[in-house]
Amino acid sequence: MLNKILPIVITLVAVGGAGFAAMTLKGGPAAVPAAEHGEGGGGHGGGGDHGGGHGGGGHGSVKQVHGEADTDGVGYFNFRRNFIVPVVGTDRVQALVLLNVSVEMDEVNIDSAQQREPNIRDAFMKSLLAMSHEGLFNQDITNPDVYSEIQQRLLATAKVSIDQSVRSILLVDFARQDQ
Repeated sequence: MLNKILPIVITLVAVGGAGFAAMTLKGGPAAVPAAEHGEGGGGHGGGGDHGGGHGGGGHGSVKQVHGEADTDGVGYFNFRRNFIVPVVGTDRVQALVLLNVSVEMDEVNIDSAQQREPNIRDAFMKSLLAMSHEGLFNQDITNPDVYSEIQQRLLATAKVSIDQSVRSILLVDFARQDQ
């Protein structure tokens, strides 16, 4: 059975990673606020000013190229890898859920969160496993109430494991593979 699921999980992780890499290389949604404010030294929002994306902290973090503060100081912390959550049924794993999670938080705290990613990831995984064992992932994840419950529980975890500057949890992508 594992031989059937493993290629699917690997494919999902690869596709998610490729999408994340493409978003990061393009500057992702973070490039929009800087362009809207006319920041960036080279042109009128053209894509090539001063070497492209500047890399910065990577991992999808939002950073201004010239150090000007964003009007509201919001940034996004993205985990390097997706979360794979086993959906536990009656004494066995019935499915796997793949989640791509982003954390909306104060921009000034993103570097600190990136440095502690393994601890934060562990806290998120514990929370996700608890939700799975409680049967939350056995329900329809597309149901707005279930979706909101997952976000709220991860938000509570983020406020403890990261800090109180966390504003919201974004479930960027999710997929489910039943066995």
